[in-house]
Amino acid sequence: MANIYVEAKGPRGVQAKESLLPAAVTGYSRGLAVTYTGTDAAGVNGATLAVTPGMVCVGILEEDAISTSNPNAVVEFGQCIAQIGANVTALNPLAVNASGQLVPAVSGNAVVAVALESQTYVSPGSFANVFVLGLFGFLCSSTATSFVATPTVTHITSAGAIPLTSGTYGLGSAGALAMTLATPSGGQDGVILFITAETSHGHTITAAGNKINGTSHIVTLALEGDGVFLQAVGGIWNLISLVGSATLDNYAELTEVTHEVTSTAIPVVSGIYGLGSAGALAMTLATPTAAQDGTELYIVAETAHAHTVHASAGIIIGATTGYATFAAVGDGIQFVAVGCKWMVKGLTGPTPVILS
Repeated sequence: MANIYVEAKGPRGVQAKESLLPAAVTGYSRGLAVTYTGTDAAGVNGATLAVTPGMVCVGILEEDAISTSNPNAVVEFGQCIAQIGANVTALNPLAVNASGQLVPAVSGNAVVAVALESQTYVSPGSFANVFVLGLFGFLCSSTATSFVATPTVTHITSAGAIPLTSGTYGLGSAGALAMTLATPSGGQDGVILFITAETSHGHTITAAGNKINGTSHIVTLALEGDGVFLQAVGGIWNLISLVGSATLDNYAELTEVTHEVTSTAIPVVSGIYGLGSAGALAMTLATPTAAQDGTELYIVAETAHAHTVHASAGIIIGATTGYATFAAVGDGIQFVAVGCKWMVKGLTGPTPVILS
Protein backbone atom coordinates (compact mmCIF):
# COMPACT_ATOMS: atom_id res chain seq x y z
CA MET A 1 0.00 0.00 0.00
CA ALA A 2 1.36 3.44 -0.88
CA ASN A 3 2.17 6.03 1.80
CA ILE A 4 1.69 3.58 4.63
CA TYR A 5 3.57 3.85 7.92
CA VAL A 6 5.66 0.83 8.88
CA GLU A 7 5.16 -0.83 12.24
CA ALA A 8 7.69 0.14 14.92
CA LYS A 9 8.24 -3.41 16.15
CA GLY A 10 7.72 -6.87 14.70
CA PRO A 11 5.69 -9.74 16.17
CA ARG A 12 7.21 -12.32 18.47
CA GLY A 13 6.07 -15.44 20.27
CA VAL A 14 3.74 -18.24 19.26
CA GLN A 15 0.93 -17.62 16.78
CA ALA A 16 -2.16 -19.68 16.02
CA LYS A 17 -2.81 -19.58 12.27
CA GLU A 18 -5.18 -21.02 9.71
CA SER A 19 -4.90 -21.21 5.92
CA LEU A 20 -8.03 -19.87 4.23
CA LEU A 21 -8.89 -19.20 0.59
CA PRO A 22 -9.65 -15.50 0.07
CA ALA A 23 -13.06 -14.65 -1.39
CA ALA A 24 -11.34 -12.13 -3.70
CA VAL A 25 -7.92 -10.68 -4.47
CA THR A 26 -8.58 -6.96 -4.83
CA GLY A 27 -8.40 -5.26 -1.45
CA TYR A 28 -7.28 -8.40 0.40
CA SER A 29 -3.97 -7.12 1.75
CA ARG A 30 -1.69 -7.86 4.67
CA GLY A 31 -2.94 -6.73 8.06
CA LEU A 32 -6.69 -6.57 7.34
CA ALA A 33 -9.26 -8.39 9.48
CA VAL A 34 -11.26 -11.26 8.01
CA THR A 35 -14.11 -13.53 8.96
CA TYR A 36 -15.31 -16.89 7.72
CA THR A 37 -17.41 -17.06 4.58
CA GLY A 38 -19.11 -20.08 3.03
CA THR A 39 -16.91 -23.00 2.06
CA ASP A 40 -14.26 -23.59 -0.56
CA ALA A 41 -14.03 -26.58 -2.91
CA ALA A 42 -12.63 -28.74 -0.11
CA GLY A 43 -15.63 -28.01 2.09
CA VAL A 44 -13.85 -25.73 4.55
CA ASN A 45 -14.42 -22.09 5.36
CA GLY A 46 -12.91 -19.39 3.21
CA ALA A 47 -12.02 -15.84 4.28
CA THR A 48 -13.79 -12.60 3.50
CA LEU A 49 -12.92 -9.08 4.65
CA ALA A 50 -14.59 -7.98 7.88
CA VAL A 51 -16.21 -4.72 6.81
CA THR A 52 -19.03 -4.31 9.33
CA PRO A 53 -17.76 -1.95 12.06
CA GLY A 54 -17.43 -3.69 15.43
CA MET A 55 -18.14 -7.19 14.09
CA VAL A 56 -16.59 -10.43 15.39
CA CYS A 57 -13.54 -11.42 13.33
CA VAL A 58 -11.60 -14.66 12.87
CA GLY A 59 -8.17 -13.06 12.56
CA ILE A 60 -5.74 -10.92 10.55
CA LEU A 61 -4.35 -11.61 7.06
CA GLU A 62 -0.61 -12.25 7.30
CA GLU A 63 -0.01 -11.69 3.57
CA ASP A 64 -1.53 -10.14 0.47
CA ALA A 65 -3.93 -12.32 -1.51
CA ILE A 66 -2.58 -13.25 -4.95
CA SER A 67 -5.26 -15.67 -6.13
CA THR A 68 -8.58 -17.05 -4.95
CA SER A 69 -7.00 -20.48 -5.48
CA ASN A 70 -4.03 -19.86 -3.19
CA PRO A 71 -4.68 -20.01 0.58
CA ASN A 72 -3.75 -17.07 2.77
CA ALA A 73 -2.30 -17.39 6.27
CA VAL A 74 -4.65 -15.87 8.85
CA VAL A 75 -3.30 -15.15 12.35
CA GLU A 76 -6.09 -16.02 14.77
CA PHE A 77 -4.26 -15.67 18.10
CA GLY A 78 -0.94 -14.09 19.04
CA GLN A 79 1.17 -11.18 17.86
CA CYS A 80 0.96 -9.99 14.26
CA ILE A 81 1.01 -6.88 12.10
CA ALA A 82 -2.36 -5.24 11.48
CA GLN A 83 -3.53 -2.29 9.43
CA ILE A 84 -4.95 0.55 11.52
CA GLY A 85 -7.52 3.07 10.42
CA ALA A 86 -6.98 5.59 13.26
CA ASN A 87 -4.34 6.58 15.79
CA VAL A 88 -3.80 3.85 18.37
CA THR A 89 -2.12 3.83 21.76
CA ALA A 90 -0.35 0.86 23.26
CA LEU A 91 -2.84 -1.39 25.11
CA ASN A 92 -5.88 0.05 23.26
CA PRO A 93 -8.56 -2.61 22.72
CA LEU A 94 -9.12 -2.63 18.96
CA ALA A 95 -12.16 -3.33 16.79
CA VAL A 96 -12.67 -3.46 13.03
CA ASN A 97 -13.86 -0.51 10.91
CA ALA A 98 -15.71 -0.52 7.58
CA SER A 99 -12.46 -1.18 5.68
CA GLY A 100 -11.27 -4.17 7.69
CA GLN A 101 -8.71 -2.01 9.52
CA LEU A 102 -8.37 -1.92 13.30
CA VAL A 103 -9.37 1.15 15.32
CA PRO A 104 -9.90 1.84 19.05
CA ALA A 105 -12.98 -0.10 20.24
CA VAL A 106 -16.10 1.68 21.49
CA SER A 107 -19.02 0.36 23.53
CA GLY A 108 -20.68 -2.63 21.90
CA ASN A 109 -17.76 -3.50 19.59
CA ALA A 110 -16.21 -6.96 19.49
CA VAL A 111 -12.58 -6.54 20.57
CA VAL A 112 -10.45 -8.23 17.89
CA ALA A 113 -6.97 -7.35 19.15
CA VAL A 114 -4.96 -5.26 21.61
CA ALA A 115 -2.40 -2.70 20.40
CA LEU A 116 1.16 -3.49 21.49
CA GLU A 117 2.55 -0.14 20.37
CA SER A 118 1.38 3.42 19.82
CA GLN A 119 1.12 4.33 16.16
CA THR A 120 -0.07 7.32 14.15
CA TYR A 121 -2.56 6.83 11.33
CA VAL A 122 -1.77 8.29 7.93
CA SER A 123 -4.24 7.83 5.07
CA PRO A 124 -4.90 5.38 3.51
CA GLY A 125 -3.61 3.26 6.41
CA SER A 126 -0.75 2.38 8.71
CA PHE A 127 0.67 -0.76 10.31
CA ALA A 128 0.96 -1.55 14.02
CA ASN A 129 1.98 -4.59 16.03
CA VAL A 130 -1.04 -6.05 17.84
CA PHE A 131 -1.98 -9.11 19.85
CA VAL A 132 -4.83 -10.82 18.01
CA LEU A 133 -7.67 -12.28 20.09
CA GLY A 134 -9.86 -13.33 17.16
CA LEU A 135 -12.72 -15.49 18.34
CA PHE A 136 -11.30 -15.32 21.88
CA GLY A 137 -12.16 -11.62 22.06
CA PHE A 138 -14.77 -9.95 24.22
CA LEU A 139 -17.48 -7.33 23.88
CA CYS A 140 -16.33 -3.82 24.77
CA SER A 141 -18.67 -2.55 27.49
CA SER A 142 -17.45 1.05 27.38
CA THR A 143 -15.32 3.34 25.26
CA ALA A 144 -11.99 1.89 26.29
CA THR A 145 -8.52 3.47 26.22
CA SER A 146 -6.57 0.55 27.60
CA PHE A 147 -6.82 -3.22 27.79
CA VAL A 148 -8.45 -2.81 31.19
CA ALA A 149 -11.45 -0.76 30.12
CA THR A 150 -12.30 2.09 32.48
CA PRO A 151 -15.93 3.12 32.07
CA THR A 152 -16.36 6.82 31.51
CA VAL A 153 -18.54 8.82 33.91
CA THR A 154 -21.32 10.94 32.44
CA HIS A 155 -22.15 13.86 34.73
CA ILE A 156 -25.81 14.84 34.40
CA THR A 157 -26.91 18.24 35.67
CA SER A 158 -30.41 18.60 34.21
CA ALA A 159 -33.53 16.44 34.17
CA GLY A 160 -33.90 14.10 31.20
CA ALA A 161 -33.48 10.52 30.03
CA ILE A 162 -30.69 8.21 31.21
CA PRO A 163 -28.89 6.90 28.07
CA LEU A 164 -29.39 3.18 27.43
CA THR A 165 -25.65 2.64 27.11
CA SER A 166 -23.58 0.74 29.65
CA GLY A 167 -21.76 3.19 31.88
CA THR A 168 -21.70 5.27 35.03
CA TYR A 169 -23.99 8.27 35.37
CA GLY A 170 -23.63 10.90 38.12
CA LEU A 171 -26.62 13.06 39.04
CA GLY A 172 -25.56 16.45 40.34
CA SER A 173 -27.32 19.82 40.41
CA ALA A 174 -28.59 22.52 42.74
CA GLY A 175 -31.92 20.73 43.04
CA ALA A 176 -33.61 17.38 42.61
CA LEU A 177 -33.32 15.83 39.15
CA ALA A 178 -36.33 13.90 37.81
CA MET A 179 -34.73 11.41 35.43
CA THR A 180 -36.49 8.91 33.18
CA LEU A 181 -35.34 5.45 32.12
CA ALA A 182 -36.74 3.93 28.94
CA THR A 183 -37.73 0.28 28.65
CA PRO A 184 -34.82 -1.68 27.13
CA SER A 185 -35.30 -3.50 23.84
CA GLY A 186 -34.20 -7.08 23.23
CA GLY A 187 -31.13 -5.76 21.44
CA GLN A 188 -30.08 -3.98 24.63
CA ASP A 189 -29.95 -7.12 26.77
CA GLY A 190 -26.85 -7.02 28.96
CA VAL A 191 -26.63 -3.22 29.24
CA ILE A 192 -25.47 -2.35 32.77
CA LEU A 193 -26.04 1.06 34.34
CA PHE A 194 -24.61 2.48 37.53
CA ILE A 195 -26.45 5.67 38.48
CA THR A 196 -25.26 7.60 41.52
CA ALA A 197 -26.12 10.85 43.27
CA GLU A 198 -23.41 13.51 43.28
CA THR A 199 -25.56 15.89 45.33
CA SER A 200 -28.04 15.32 48.19
CA HIS A 201 -31.27 16.46 46.56
CA GLY A 202 -33.58 13.47 46.36
CA HIS A 203 -33.05 12.65 42.69
CA THR A 204 -35.50 10.17 41.14
CA ILE A 205 -35.23 7.73 38.23
CA THR A 206 -38.59 6.70 36.82
CA ALA A 207 -39.14 3.78 34.44
CA ALA A 208 -42.39 2.54 32.92
CA GLY A 209 -44.71 0.71 35.31
CA ASN A 210 -43.28 -2.60 36.62
CA LYS A 211 -40.21 -2.34 34.37
CA ILE A 212 -37.74 -2.57 37.27
CA ASN A 213 -37.69 -6.09 38.77
CA GLY A 214 -41.17 -6.67 37.35
CA THR A 215 -42.86 -4.93 40.30
CA SER A 216 -41.22 -1.52 40.63
CA HIS A 217 -40.47 1.59 38.61
CA ILE A 218 -39.03 4.42 40.76
CA VAL A 219 -35.54 4.64 42.26
CA THR A 220 -34.89 7.46 44.74
CA LEU A 221 -31.37 8.70 45.46
CA ALA A 222 -31.76 10.96 48.49
CA LEU A 223 -28.13 11.48 49.54
CA GLU A 224 -24.78 12.02 47.87
CA GLY A 225 -23.27 8.60 47.23
CA ASP A 226 -26.59 6.79 46.92
CA GLY A 227 -26.66 4.64 43.80
CA VAL A 228 -28.26 1.82 41.88
CA PHE A 229 -26.90 -0.92 39.60
CA LEU A 230 -29.33 -2.11 36.91
CA GLN A 231 -29.01 -4.64 34.08
CA ALA A 232 -31.31 -4.99 31.07
CA VAL A 233 -32.63 -8.52 30.50
CA GLY A 234 -35.71 -9.42 28.43
CA GLY A 235 -37.24 -5.95 28.37
CA ILE A 236 -36.91 -5.46 32.15
CA TRP A 237 -34.38 -3.56 34.27
CA ASN A 238 -33.20 -6.11 36.81
CA LEU A 239 -31.90 -4.70 40.06
CA ILE A 240 -28.33 -5.79 40.81
CA SER A 241 -27.97 -3.76 43.99
CA LEU A 242 -28.85 -0.55 45.80
CA VAL A 243 -26.01 1.54 47.23
CA GLY A 244 -26.17 3.70 50.35
CA SER A 245 -29.69 4.74 51.29
CA ALA A 246 -31.08 4.40 47.76
CA THR A 247 -34.63 3.03 47.65
CA LEU A 248 -36.81 1.30 45.07
CA ASP A 249 -40.58 1.47 45.30
CA ASN A 250 -42.32 -1.77 46.27
CA TYR A 251 -39.01 -3.37 47.19
CA ALA A 252 -37.12 -4.17 50.36
CA GLU A 253 -34.11 -6.36 50.99
CA LEU A 254 -35.39 -9.56 52.58
CA THR A 255 -32.62 -9.21 55.16
CA GLU A 256 -34.30 -6.07 56.50
CA VAL A 257 -36.83 -6.85 59.25
CA THR A 258 -39.74 -4.60 60.17
CA HIS A 259 -40.75 -5.27 63.77
CA GLU A 260 -44.50 -4.80 64.24
CA VAL A 261 -45.57 -4.20 67.84
CA THR A 262 -49.11 -2.86 67.33
CA SER A 263 -52.12 -4.12 65.39
CA THR A 264 -51.93 -2.50 61.97
CA ALA A 265 -51.79 -3.27 58.24
CA ILE A 266 -48.87 -5.26 56.85
CA PRO A 267 -47.32 -3.10 54.07
CA VAL A 268 -47.65 -4.58 50.58
CA VAL A 269 -43.90 -4.15 50.10
CA SER A 270 -41.47 -7.06 49.79
CA GLY A 271 -39.77 -7.70 53.11
CA ILE A 272 -39.72 -9.53 56.45
CA TYR A 273 -42.23 -8.58 59.12
CA GLY A 274 -41.86 -9.73 62.72
CA LEU A 275 -44.91 -9.80 65.04
CA GLY A 276 -43.92 -9.13 68.63
CA SER A 277 -45.82 -7.65 71.59
CA ALA A 278 -47.10 -8.45 75.08
CA GLY A 279 -50.34 -9.73 73.57
CA ALA A 280 -51.85 -11.04 70.36
CA LEU A 281 -51.67 -8.72 67.35
CA ALA A 282 -54.55 -8.51 64.88
CA MET A 283 -52.85 -7.60 61.59
CA THR A 284 -54.55 -6.93 58.26
CA LEU A 285 -53.26 -7.60 54.77
CA ALA A 286 -54.61 -5.72 51.75
CA THR A 287 -55.48 -7.37 48.44
CA PRO A 288 -52.49 -6.93 46.11
CA THR A 289 -53.00 -5.05 42.86
CA ALA A 290 -51.86 -6.31 39.46
CA ALA A 291 -48.99 -3.85 39.68
CA GLN A 292 -47.86 -5.56 42.89
CA ASP A 293 -47.52 -9.02 41.34
CA GLY A 294 -44.27 -10.60 42.56
CA THR A 295 -44.29 -8.87 45.95
CA GLU A 296 -42.96 -11.29 48.58
CA LEU A 297 -43.74 -11.14 52.30
CA TYR A 298 -42.35 -13.25 55.12
CA ILE A 299 -44.37 -12.77 58.32
CA VAL A 300 -43.05 -14.43 61.49
CA ALA A 301 -44.05 -14.48 65.16
CA GLU A 302 -41.48 -13.00 67.56
CA THR A 303 -43.60 -13.67 70.64
CA ALA A 304 -45.72 -16.70 71.62
CA HIS A 305 -49.16 -15.13 71.22
CA ALA A 306 -52.06 -15.95 68.91
CA HIS A 307 -51.26 -13.26 66.36
CA THR A 308 -53.49 -13.19 63.29
CA VAL A 309 -53.13 -11.83 59.78
CA HIS A 310 -56.45 -11.22 58.05
CA ALA A 311 -57.16 -10.59 54.35
CA SER A 312 -60.45 -10.54 52.51
CA ALA A 313 -62.04 -13.96 52.07
CA GLY A 314 -60.57 -15.86 49.13
CA ILE A 315 -57.51 -13.58 48.79
CA ILE A 316 -55.14 -15.90 50.69
CA ILE A 317 -55.15 -19.14 48.74
CA GLY A 318 -55.88 -21.96 51.19
CA ALA A 319 -57.51 -19.72 53.79
CA THR A 320 -61.29 -19.84 53.29
CA THR A 321 -62.10 -16.89 55.55
CA GLY A 322 -58.78 -15.13 55.00
CA TYR A 323 -57.08 -15.80 58.36
CA ALA A 324 -53.53 -16.92 59.16
CA THR A 325 -53.06 -17.66 62.88
CA PHE A 326 -49.69 -17.91 64.68
CA ALA A 327 -48.99 -19.57 68.04
CA ALA A 328 -45.30 -20.14 68.81
CA VAL A 329 -42.17 -18.05 68.40
CA GLY A 330 -40.83 -18.80 64.92
CA ASP A 331 -44.16 -19.62 63.34
CA GLY A 332 -44.07 -17.96 59.95
CA ILE A 333 -45.67 -17.76 56.52
CA GLN A 334 -44.24 -16.64 53.20
CA PHE A 335 -46.55 -15.04 50.64
CA VAL A 336 -46.06 -14.02 47.02
CA ALA A 337 -48.58 -11.84 45.18
CA VAL A 338 -49.82 -13.38 41.93
CA GLY A 339 -52.94 -12.32 40.02
CA CYS A 340 -54.24 -10.13 42.85
CA LYS A 341 -54.08 -13.07 45.29
CA TRP A 342 -51.67 -14.07 48.04
CA MET A 343 -50.10 -17.42 47.24
CA VAL A 344 -48.51 -19.33 50.15
CA LYS A 345 -44.89 -20.23 49.31
CA GLY A 346 -44.16 -21.87 52.62
CA LEU A 347 -44.91 -22.32 56.32
CA THR A 348 -42.24 -22.34 59.02
CA GLY A 349 -41.94 -22.83 62.74
CA PRO A 350 -42.92 -25.39 65.35
CA THR A 351 -46.74 -25.16 65.05
CA PRO A 352 -46.90 -24.06 62.07
CA VAL A 353 -49.23 -21.22 61.00
CA ILE A 354 -52.89 -22.28 60.68
CA LEU A 355 -54.90 -21.10 57.66
CA SER A 356 -58.64 -20.78 58.06
